[in-house]
Amino acid sequence: MVETVKRTGKVFELGNPYLNEGGSCYFWPSGNRESNVALFRNKKDALGEHLVTMIREYNKSLETRMEEPHYPRLQLADESITIHIGNGGRWFGLGYDIGGGIMSMHNLDSYVDRILAFNVTSDCLEFLHKDMKAPKIIPEGNEIYKIEYPLPEGYSLLPMNSPFLLNRDLLKRICNVSKIGFLGIKEQKTKQEVLLDGAKVNIEDGICIGEGFKRWGVPRSTYLLAKLVDSCTFN
Repeated sequence: MVETVKRTGKVFELGNPYLNEGGSCYFWPSGNRESNVALFRNKKDALGEHLVTMIREYNKSLETRMEEPHYPRLQLADESITIHIGNGGRWFGLGYDIGGGIMSMHNLDSYVDRILAFNVTSDCLEFLHKDMKAPKIIPEGNEIYKIEYPLPEGYSLLPMNSPFLLNRDLLKRICNVSKIGFLGIKEQKTKQEVLLDGAKVNIEDGICIGEGFKRWGVPRSTYLLAKLVDSCTFN
């Protein structure tokens, strides 16, 4: 009998990852460079094979413009992996940069390509940490996506002293930055809900789920979800 490890959300010491129209902000959960680089280096070859499989699955579900079998094409260095996904210099890299980041993008001008890079980075972390559940963006059809951010282990809801629950003006400013219309918050004993213009975010059972986001609204909304989940550890 194969023993399975339950995956749970983890604390991102430098903040939860997010996308935006200009690029991405995705840090390693831990800021310890030595341990992260050693883990990455030791599993790099198997990791690369795993990510190719995941990318080919995303190519179908996300309907990217990646042309198989020419892509994806991987370049493996000692402490990094560069993943080419198309012509015109469309690639993203995984590794450890000087600021603690794990992923960088180049010429990913499509929101779908950025979703692909975001999900593959989460797959990378889940491969390296068998007990980790990382954020993911899931297509639901008609260019609408569901966004899932696990709360850190031990949390089923945002804490009562969350700045967003205590200061609605702060949450409204976050939504303004993300170009999302903020309508209000509903709080119940076992569920919290952020009401938005054309979308919503539900927090319950240890996960923060955004629903109803479309096209470029998807990367913009990840900033909101990242800040909501950050309130579990930075309140």
